[in-house]
Amino acid sequence: WYHRFRHGLSSIDWSLAESATLHGRTQEYIADLNKFYRYHPQFWQNGEQDFEMIYEYKPNLIVAYHRGIYNQRRMAIIHNFSNRGYQSYDISLPMWDPDIARIQKVVEIFNSDSPMYGGSGLFHNENITIVFRHERAIIFRLAIPPLATLVLEEQLN
Repeated sequence: WYHRFRHGLSSIDWSLAESATLHGRTQEYIADLNKFYRYHPQFWQNGEQDFEMIYEYKPNLIVAYHRGIYNQRRMAIIHNFSNRGYQSYDISLPMWDPDIARIQKVVEIFNSDSPMYGGSGLFHNENITIVFRHERAIIFRLAIPPLATLVLEEQLN
């Protein structure tokens, strides 16, 4: 940026942002993330009151949390801060959560590892397995890409 500044050039090289390279994909990712946030009130409707940590495993650098319920749908967000991906990973759900028994289906609705954002696309979840015990969901079994964020929509009854 300093070179561009010293030579009177724009601070942003717009040709990079407009290309289909990683720069353009990053710009598309940010735009899609902003739209996604706006169209899902679970993320902003009740502020931090609807934030609940559900999983943390430090050795694998994976954390997960819930965000609100809207129209019988709740979001589960999973972050993998490691450069290791998993084709099958179990996210244990907290037994004290009163809505666990209401989970009917879980669908991946956002994956930052998508090829359209420059990701590998190798860790897409067509079907997320819900492991039940005594009619309560206790585990989500799914693929988790490296250095990525997944958003799952839990459909509740």
